Amino acid sequence: MSTAAVVKSEINSSYDSQSSLYSERSRKRRYKGKKDKKPGITGRTWTKVEDPHAPRKPRSGYVHFLSSRRSKYGTVKQGCDQKSINVALAAEWQSLTDEQRQPFLDLANKEREQYEIELKAYEQTDHYREFVAKKEQIMRLRKQRRKLGVSSPEEFDESMDLEEKLSEDTKKRLKNEGKDKNAGLNLSAVPTLPNTNISIFSTEFLEYNKNRESQLRSLRREISVAEAEKDAMQRTIAKMQENNVALESQIAHDKKIGKEADHIIECWMRVLRGVMSETIKEYGLHTPEETVEFLTKLADGEAPNEDVLQAVREVIHSASFHIPK
Repeated sequence: MSTAAVVKSEINSSYDSQSSLYSERSRKRRYKGKKDKKPGITGRTWTKVEDPHAPRKPRSGYVHFLSSRRSKYGTVKQGCDQKSINVALAAEWQSLTDEQRQPFLDLANKEREQYEIELKAYEQTDHYREFVAKKEQIMRLRKQRRKLGVSSPEEFDESMDLEEKLSEDTKKRLKNEGKDKNAGLNLSAVPTLPNTNISIFSTEFLEYNKNRESQLRSLRREISVAEAEKDAMQRTIAKMQENNVALESQIAHDKKIGKEADHIIECWMRVLRGVMSETIKEYGLHTPEETVEFLTKLADGEAPNEDVLQAVREVIHSASFHIPK
């Protein structure tokens, strides 16, 4: 049997006991509103309006996993560090496969279905209707309190109507005090941008920040384009440098071959003029160019007579045209 199947069987076998214990604890437990540790600028510390009679909200698969594994790592009373326990549990959850997590997710889905059934049944009770009416009254009283400028952090009795209780003079005094306090907060507590009178988190500040972010994105795009062009130019320059080196090497090689060819031609011309000395004198061939021109005419069939052509052939065949070193 796989690990996931074992876990699922253990969870299903204990689901009824866990569910009953969970429901009993939810009935006994009354929600305690949490106050902000650090009040805002106005000093308000409103508590969350929670229905103590409502069914407790279902837990997630991860919370079910924590409940089943927490005892494995000990408790704070036993000297264990809560932070270390949480880190170890999170690491173990991350290491689970989808198949190993599925039993906890199935349990969460089952609990969520049970919660929806209980919630629908609870919405038909008098407790729910009383809570809705009480919540509407509390929210209306809080709105009146904000309207009157009462921003004291102390708790107040939400069961009485401030509009009916306070006299007109008291209302005016509270409004004036609230205005004076808000004005002082605007002058001292609200920071502004450097070298400007734009209050931080105001509409002007948000618009200013939006424009600056737009400019920053535009600059980043321009920088990216410039960097891409720079990289392309660097690649082109490197390729041109490689081609230039190759061309210079080819030119040097061609010059060397040309010099060797000129040297061979010069040596062969000396040999040719040596064996054709009589013909050269007879026809006045004073330069190598004239000699080449005369031989070209002979090859084209423009010889003065057959004797000359035959004599030139014999001397050329008898000559030794070796390649000089």
